[in-house]
Amino acid sequence: MQLRFFYIFFFAVFMHSCNIFNHAFDSFHLLKKLEFAREGDITSWKSLYEKGEGHFKKELLMSISKTKNDSLVPFLEEIIKNECDETLLRTSIFALGQTGSKAAEAILIDYYKFTQSSQIKVEIIKAFEQCGSNSAVPLLRESLFTNSLRNSALTCAALFAKKKYNVKLLKQVVTDTNWVYSGIKENAYFIYYSAEQKDLNLIINNLPETAGDTQKYYLKALTKILDQKGSVALLKSDSILINRAGKSLRHILKGKEPWQNKLHALKSFPTFADSADHALIIGFTTSSNLNLRIEGFKAYRAVFPNKSKTYLLKALKGESDYFVKGKLILLIAKYLPKTGYRLIQNNLDKGTISFKEDLLRALDLYEDLVAKNTLRGFLLAKEKRLVNLAFSILDKKNLLSLKQIKALMTTGHFSVLYNALDWQKTKKKFVKTELLIEAFKKFNSPDHFETQDLILDIIKIKNETLLAAQLEELSFNPGTKSVAKKFNEYFPNSNKSRRLWEDNFPEYLSVDSVLTLPSKNILVEISTNKGEITVELYSKIAPLTVKNFLKLAKKGFYDKLIFHRVIADFVIQGGDPLGDGWGGAGYLIPSEDHLTFERGTIGIATSGFDTGSCQFFICQSEQPHLRGNYTAFGKVINGLDIVDNIQVDDIILSIKPISLN
Repeated sequence: MQLRFFYIFFFAVFMHSCNIFNHAFDSFHLLKKLEFAREGDITSWKSLYEKGEGHFKKELLMSISKTKNDSLVPFLEEIIKNECDETLLRTSIFALGQTGSKAAEAILIDYYKFTQSSQIKVEIIKAFEQCGSNSAVPLLRESLFTNSLRNSALTCAALFAKKKYNVKLLKQVVTDTNWVYSGIKENAYFIYYSAEQKDLNLIINNLPETAGDTQKYYLKALTKILDQKGSVALLKSDSILINRAGKSLRHILKGKEPWQNKLHALKSFPTFADSADHALIIGFTTSSNLNLRIEGFKAYRAVFPNKSKTYLLKALKGESDYFVKGKLILLIAKYLPKTGYRLIQNNLDKGTISFKEDLLRALDLYEDLVAKNTLRGFLLAKEKRLVNLAFSILDKKNLLSLKQIKALMTTGHFSVLYNALDWQKTKKKFVKTELLIEAFKKFNSPDHFETQDLILDIIKIKNETLLAAQLEELSFNPGTKSVAKKFNEYFPNSNKSRRLWEDNFPEYLSVDSVLTLPSKNILVEISTNKGEITVELYSKIAPLTVKNFLKLAKKGFYDKLIFHRVIADFVIQGGDPLGDGWGGAGYLIPSEDHLTFERGTIGIATSGFDTGSCQFFICQSEQPHLRGNYTAFGKVINGLDIVDNIQVDDIILSIKPISLN
């Protein structure tokens, strides 16, 4: 009898647990549906929030943050006013910031004045990075005088300076206080974005006292100022300061600092170098790091102009890497025009696409008819990156005609089409509307949305009334919701656009599918022609992005694609099937913006919110300005040296899952 009772009791407990589990799963399932749909109805979110527990509530608020929907600001304001749990308060503040709205900024300013919690204030300051304006500057200034808030305030101030906000009040506080010399990284970050000639003394005096990222930001600030007109002459009038700078830069270049620091030191070094630095600079021209090698050649040309012709030509003859060869020819063309011109003409049919791009950039230095006609010839090139570069150079020289634009309009590649469209919008010289309509119908994939958007703008500018039949036909073709919305706004008399964004959304990215991802992070190996990079993917933080990345990888989508965009000390970017930065997988995925971008972070490249697809990038160094604007979905755990060595046109051999963490 007792045993029977035990079984009954056990069964009852088991069923109760199942009911709780099912309820939790159903709630989470609904939550993700709301998130993926970008639901803006407060009622749906509020109902779930009131029924949920602490952890679920935090998940809900994070889901709201990923929608970036400013219609939910009143709901978030209500939570901030009534919620006592600090974790939920901080998450609500993050979600408010992600809306980027003026209303959110006003709420956060008021709450900053009300709260006594330093942690909450830090979160508000971080939120200002997304929704802040000049209205938040007085609070940032106040925060600079509180130790626990200072670093966050400095980072936010730096991003305000990057956005060209008025940060004079903040700059005055930063440069007039003793802690400017304390080696704070965030301080150097702010100085970099707000750098002015009057900061030269501050920056140079800080160089010997700093290391790592702090030192790097001061080095970048120094280069930025030296590029400003009159800065070099001003600096050379102060022999003590110039000697101090030269000594610090030599110490960095000879030391064990990261390659990124040496790269930025090399950029400034020619201003301070002399003949005694010959061996030091020569050493960098043979560096295994291609970025340092190229910068070494530039420094050699600047410091030893009389010796550079022989040395650069000898280096070019012995160089096997086309990435470096292209930069050498560009450098030679700049200072030795006749020699450079001969090198360009002899190499136009050789090497990688990036090598040919450097040759076209070198041709930009010449104004003769042969150079111009050579550039025009590249408008018909097979490689669209070369077409687009030739287009931009010719456009800058005002050498493009409407006839050429019309020919480019018939291209089968939409990056070329986009440039042709953009030229028309700027120059106000238009091809026939029929040609625009044909392009609109042809390029109707979701990842063509920018092109369709531009076509609608041009038709609107031309102020032409389309025939009813054409409107009806076009109403079936918008590639995304945003294009459909603009279409209906511009042409209200047409039938409503029938194609919706979800029509192109892959089944394997449904809510049900994403919820089946493993709870542990997933390891993948990115195999390249330079070596292997191991990445840990955050399956719970960015499930939809991870699922998409894995699916594409498993079917071989990334095999043999290239890294088409590499910026030293910033990112390496690849995964584009077209190889020019304009390709996609035929659909768009929602953003899941949340994490910070550190060295080794892997993120999804986009053209705005919710426009990710297949392209990804890996950070070579920390990038604070990317947080909240791009989806970070993993981090490199092995192979950062490979990431540092990747250059444009290097190849992704494959991407394969290797294990569960």
